[in-house]
Amino acid sequence: MQQLHIRYFADHRGGGCLHVAGEIDLAVHERLRAALHRVLAMRPRRLVVDLAQVTFLDAGGVGVLVQAAAAAQAARIPLRVRGADGIAARVLALAAGWDRATGTLGAVPARHLPTATAEHLRTQRRGLARRVR
Repeated sequence: MQQLHIRYFADHRGGGCLHVAGEIDLAVHERLRAALHRVLAMRPRRLVVDLAQVTFLDAGGVGVLVQAAAAAQAARIPLRVRGADGIAARVLALAAGWDRATGTLGAVPARHLPTATAEHLRTQRRGLARRVR
């Protein structure tokens, strides 16, 4: 089993790239989810998730990426996945409708949108409440 390495790089135009290397399996789902959540909380103008060095991607890892895509969509942050190859590319294409040319995941399943949207609205309300006080 390879250790998972996650690094984030911001670009000078307000976007960012999350580089992921190693195996994405059950043991690291929470770590990947937390990293994606932290990056989205920074509100980059756009986010690229680079999977070029990912050697294994299980269905749960695809779920983490789909949830992140839903959260990004709710926050109006364009999210693209690039660099997936081999088994990771096949799993992404079959399970999440990944388009290699554009880097987009297929339509985000509706079951993920209410949660992401509700969380986004709660965050917005908290910020508004702080400004009003």
